[in-house]
Amino acid sequence: MALQLAFNTFSLAQVNLIPNPSFEDITLCPSDAPFYDQIKNAEPWFSASNGTPDIFNPCCTGMYYCVPYNTGPIFSSTIYGGTNYQPPKAGEGYAGILVYDFVNPHAREYMSVKTLETLKQNTLYYIHFHVANFYAEGSSYFAPCYTDGIGLALSQERIDTVLHYGDPLLIDPVLENKSILRDTQNWTKISGVYRANGENYILIGNFKPYAETQVDDQCYDVAPNMSYLFIDEVGVFEFDPLPDTVLMCKEETLKLGQGFLDATYRWNTGATDSTIVVQESGLYIVDVFIDDLKMSDTTLVLENDYLISLLPKDTIICEGDTLEIDIVVPGDYEWEDGSASGHLEISEAGAYSLQVSNACGTTVHQFFVETDICNCNVYVPNAFSPNDDGRNDRFSPYISCDFPYEIKLFRIYNRWGGLVYESVGEEKAIWDGTVNGTPASADTYLWQLEYDYLHKGRRKENTKSGTVNLIR
Repeated sequence: MALQLAFNTFSLAQVNLIPNPSFEDITLCPSDAPFYDQIKNAEPWFSASNGTPDIFNPCCTGMYYCVPYNTGPIFSSTIYGGTNYQPPKAGEGYAGILVYDFVNPHAREYMSVKTLETLKQNTLYYIHFHVANFYAEGSSYFAPCYTDGIGLALSQERIDTVLHYGDPLLIDPVLENKSILRDTQNWTKISGVYRANGENYILIGNFKPYAETQVDDQCYDVAPNMSYLFIDEVGVFEFDPLPDTVLMCKEETLKLGQGFLDATYRWNTGATDSTIVVQESGLYIVDVFIDDLKMSDTTLVLENDYLISLLPKDTIICEGDTLEIDIVVPGDYEWEDGSASGHLEISEAGAYSLQVSNACGTTVHQFFVETDICNCNVYVPNAFSPNDDGRNDRFSPYISCDFPYEIKLFRIYNRWGGLVYESVGEEKAIWDGTVNGTPASADTYLWQLEYDYLHKGRRKENTKSGTVNLIR
């Protein structure tokens, strides 16, 4: 199995995957009549149920949907009276949804939009949106109804359904507010981190049954006993500040990292800037802090010259044996026979030539293979399970040879080319499945064995390599 190294490109800026995130782009100004389901005028947003989310904009006609002053469609009756004052969080407009109604359970409202691209499998995303309470200042009847009922869900498919009055959408939110929202003047930011599974749509609303929604006690004192929230500045951002693997060329320095919104940073080197400059190979980790959230990313820097030194050396194989070679240098391969594989099986003597091309240039490498009649056989298991059950807990090569032999080198690498075990000049090479005292993860690892034996007065060097599965 050839060792594959994955390389990512550096992003220059964070891209919000939510179209029209602040509801600025509208096809029709909000008006008092008709006053329902105007979210569709903030394309491509839409109602995910038979509820009727609203939009608010300074270009309004009437008084229900204006910015910053409005009366709100469900509170506009002269019975309740009062005026709300709410400047937008960003831009000029915002949206509004009903999330709770105790006395007259209307169909609660959900707003939805398709993301600009499908969220990548197993990739972290930073998600946020802002909410503000409607509050009818000057109303002699209306008591604010404060709840915790607001969250954001993700879906692979578009949801557009009919709900019975008061029933929630049966989907688990990936981001949910946990405390009662009482602020009537400021915008509250709700944010979180999510590892995606290929979703295409976001939905915002109250996903809790009314019986499980936290409600302020005074909500039940005076009608209308409703909670209506404004929504603004919705964002979904991919978190991937570092490439998985970086190749470092000779005498080169690398700049790693990038700024992520308004976050702060802490590297395993001690640096606190968004970027660092490195001159050595190794594992680099950055912790990113935003909104009391912590996200981490890792990159492995590999030196091209070191990987080149691992290319196959001259060796002798016994007749009938097969020498398996896996190239650990990333790049494009070209063998003398035209093959472009990183894996080669050799059973015949001869000269073998390989050309490796990558960002550091082109390397031409040649090695020779001899065959001999011998009774030296190398046995290496293809799997082991270091769980201390007394069976197959260690990984070790076994050499059966009619001649004096010596193990010169035994190395094990992870799939990224990182060295996890090395035995040099030891009589026995045994890996216990740990790396610096920490259990290694279950995975496929590459091993490389160098040994020599004395045959007919000549010391002959041999190299073998292959893979082993670590099972837990």
